[in-house]
Amino acid sequence: MVSQLTVADLEAGTKAFLGKPGWESDLHANLYRELSDALAGGLDREWWDRTVPRLSSWLALRPHSKDTIRAQGLNQLPALAEGYRTVIQRAGAERFDLTGVCWSDIADLFAAAHEIKSAVHRRKYGHELHSAVFPGKLCHFIMPHVFVVVDGEMMGGCTDYQTFWIHARDLWRRAEPIHAQLKGALARHTGAAGPEYPWPTKIVELCLMGARHR
Repeated sequence: MVSQLTVADLEAGTKAFLGKPGWESDLHANLYRELSDALAGGLDREWWDRTVPRLSSWLALRPHSKDTIRAQGLNQLPALAEGYRTVIQRAGAERFDLTGVCWSDIADLFAAAHEIKSAVHRRKYGHELHSAVFPGKLCHFIMPHVFVVVDGEMMGGCTDYQTFWIHARDLWRRAEPIHAQLKGALARHTGAAGPEYPWPTKIVELCLMGARHR
């Protein structure tokens, strides 16, 4: 397990990320402006209809279809919205980073996201879905500053997101002396980034990816 964040791992992770065809735009600040704009009306049907294709393009739906996930997600929208409100209420602001919350603040939102694909999985296969890839990516779309993406191919996947998330938060906290260096290294690839860009979660994701691939 990675014990610290380094510029070398960040650069290796960024290189691996950008080496994937079609992934470059997912690192750019424009993505996070789009995610912020999409949330302007709340977690409603319009937001969900825009989010499912993005989840598909991020390879989070497999092996299920977009239509199946879209239908199940509509049933979970109230739970997602309630989980989102809980985080906002406990943290006290809509813009905060990885270190501004604890797991108990975000657990309900993650559980609501997990249930969307898990419910489909239970009906089709008769057992629970243990992978955290889908809920991790969905929650990242909702609160990019708080949730670190998990990717099966590039990071090895994850079945215990709580442990993963706490480790990611602690890595970012310990890296405080080099936060500026890490941000500077990533900023070369993001374009002009505004307050919606999730520096901590993106840096942790890329460092973990880099440690695995360099």
